Amino acid sequence: MKNIIATLFVLFFTFGEWDLVGQCASNEHSNVWKDSWISCQTKASPNPARANSHWIMYDFGAPYNLTTTRVWNANEQGATNKGLKDIIVDYSLDGNTWTKLGNYQFNQAPGTNTYKGFAGPNFGGTNARYVLITVVTTWGNNCASLAEIKFNLGDSNLCTDCELGLKMKLQAADTGNGSLMTENLRTKGLIPMDEPFSGDPKFNHNGGERIENTSVLNLTGQNAIVDWVLIEFRPANNTETIVASRAALLQRDGDVVFTDGQSSLSAAQVPPGNYYICIQHRNHLPVMTAQPIQLGSTQSINFTNTNTATFGNNAQINLGGYNALWCGDLNGDNKIIFQGNNNDINTIFFDVLSDPNNIQYQSHYITEGYKTSDVNMDGEIIYQGINNDANDLFFNVLLHPENTLLSPAFIITSDVPRN
Repeated sequence: MKNIIATLFVLFFTFGEWDLVGQCASNEHSNVWKDSWISCQTKASPNPARANSHWIMYDFGAPYNLTTTRVWNANEQGATNKGLKDIIVDYSLDGNTWTKLGNYQFNQAPGTNTYKGFAGPNFGGTNARYVLITVVTTWGNNCASLAEIKFNLGDSNLCTDCELGLKMKLQAADTGNGSLMTENLRTKGLIPMDEPFSGDPKFNHNGGERIENTSVLNLTGQNAIVDWVLIEFRPANNTETIVASRAALLQRDGDVVFTDGQSSLSAAQVPPGNYYICIQHRNHLPVMTAQPIQLGSTQSINFTNTNTATFGNNAQINLGGYNALWCGDLNGDNKIIFQGNNNDINTIFFDVLSDPNNIQYQSHYITEGYKTSDVNMDGEIIYQGINNDANDLFFNVLLHPENTLLSPAFIITSDVPRN
């Protein structure tokens, strides 16, 4: 099934309209088949409620307030029966949770090259990033086809000057006494230029942020880069939904900055409102504000401050006067498990054992690289021996405030919903 991605055509505007290619004159459409979308085989829908079907999904890249639409049905001369007849329209902010707009019937096209289309569904200012059209019936053909649809946008009401000043610490990079975090990944040249989250199924991110200037990774001192982090904006009425996300860089002093290494994190393209702010990392448990935060021109949140309320119990580890994200979630299940099923220790063990250079399959072999199994973020993955990564998990589990029995089988669980 074809997925039409709107971001190929529209980027960051505040009002206007978006339409597919195919018009040959203003508000007229050709009758050439190649100017249309067509599906001749059903496929599983992005909305599980629609099951296998012919469908087309539009991704605008960010939420917009949708108003009226104009539709041009399949207009191929002699084959207009491929056109959509009965359809269902759903919309979504995150591509996972869908709301039904309604059932509609599209008019059959005339097959002429002066086809002017017709007024389509009215979204009435609905705020959405994704629109899904599911075909129930066509005008008589087994294939389903649509020539074009134009979405008119009201005031997008997106935040254009909102900035977030975030401060945080990663337990694995902590050096004690609240001083600067370690920068081993940077000094060893292991931090990737491209954000690591969009390619990882554990995260729901489509950003594709990139460090364009290599000098960013040459910064030293308090502004030196520690690693990538992921910032999520979750609406006040649903902590499981992600409205938008931003991959950003963490500095040694705990500041979270954009990919230029110095600018505050922008919340542009996020509709103004109240959001839970969540921070994710490759091998730490996430942390999220306890209550929604109102986006404004400038908003600061210091997650290292022990007075900053966070979502859930013992959401961070107290390192003696300041907080940090718990390290040790290596398989992305929002848990830190040292012993038992789905334990995180196995990730370290198998990364070491499967290293191509570990030809003797030694459990004490030291492998290197930018991997989630590098718990202490020193660029080395060690299962057994000095500075091994397993110890960080063991002591986190054993000394957790809720592990009153000091059991190595205790499971540290984050209360932040995994999207």
